[in-house]
Amino acid sequence: KNLVVTGGSQGGALTITSAGLDPRVTALAPYYPALSDMAGYLKGRAGGWPHLFKDEKDGHRAPAKVRTAAYYDVVNFARRVKAPGLYSWGWNDEVCPPTSMHAAYNVVPAPKELLLAAETGHNTVPEETERVSRWIDALQPLLSADGNLRRQLAEGARRRRETLPRWPDAARAMAAAAPRCCRASAESPKIA
Repeated sequence: KNLVVTGGSQGGALTITSAGLDPRVTALAPYYPALSDMAGYLKGRAGGWPHLFKDEKDGHRAPAKVRTAAYYDVVNFARRVKAPGLYSWGWNDEVCPPTSMHAAYNVVPAPKELLLAAETGHNTVPEETERVSRWIDALQPLLSADGNLRRQLAEGARRRRETLPRWPDAARAMAAAAPRCCRASAESPKIA
């Protein structure tokens, strides 16, 4: 049986959380996940929605609050994801800043792909949902009944790259030109 989870914003957060907690999840496709790197503000970068620690007033940054928020931070569930994922967000998202979403993406140990929409914000465009649908459809043969998904993914990686269309060149070029703090690489912000 296959269980693919997907959702946007808080639904994106629940997508990653579900995949991190439930081993029955066989693939995931979160859109602009909220609740990621919420304490980013304490490290000098934009934190994720709901921006709990943006303000320094009224005890918002009390150590007890920071510790409690970590319990719900998507980054801590992303570390547990074992299913392949297609992650997607807009470069201009002001609700869930790209740095917060990269913090979660960077710690996912499972096979993953990033679909960075260069001109969108906190929304999904038809090309994005179409691409995710094609990715899920193409993944179905790899989710065979024998349950050896990791082996199948390794064997099918080259074929998937050839059969699935890539996000427009402009988005890849913009991602390559992104400030160092926003790139999805080993050098990107990590949660301490």
